[in-house]
Amino acid sequence: MYAEERQRTIVNLAMRFDRVAVTELAHRFGVTTETIRRDLDVLNRRGILRRVHGGAVPAENVRLVETAVAEREPAFSAQKARIGQAALAFLPSGDGSTVLIDSGTTTARFAAALGGGQEHTIVTNSVPIASQLAQLQNGPVHLLGGRVRGLTQATVGGETVEALGRLHCDVVFLGTNGLT
Repeated sequence: MYAEERQRTIVNLAMRFDRVAVTELAHRFGVTTETIRRDLDVLNRRGILRRVHGGAVPAENVRLVETAVAEREPAFSAQKARIGQAALAFLPSGDGSTVLIDSGTTTARFAAALGGGQEHTIVTNSVPIASQLAQLQNGPVHLLGGRVRGLTQATVGGETVEALGRLHCDVVFLGTNGLT
């Protein structure tokens, strides 16, 4: 079998099963793992597959470029609003609790849903959330220190991590980029 034929088959397998493993491919084609690694490197350079530890996945399954918060904001807005509203049920009742809110577009919907009802101490690493809540909240709003990433509008780095280490919060509302 020519390398091009093997590589085409590897791509088809990766698309069908969402991943391929070096050892399985070597066994399937009766070639060495080094040959398969070279094939995967070729497909990676061409942008078809992305190399991962032990194999490869279709490039379309891997988002290598993080999008800016402004670009993510309008996506799935109804779902984010529902998540924000549902998260209110996990807010401690009464005044005086400390609430940590992570940066992100879904956590921003939660922050918007908070309104100005109860008096909580809010801590966040999100510049937009801090700004929004400083105008709405009855209680204090603290923005964690650190370098502000332009892409996410969030404070990051050693100073932010140190500040988090000193916190004692009653509840944390944490965002995520994805689950598998």
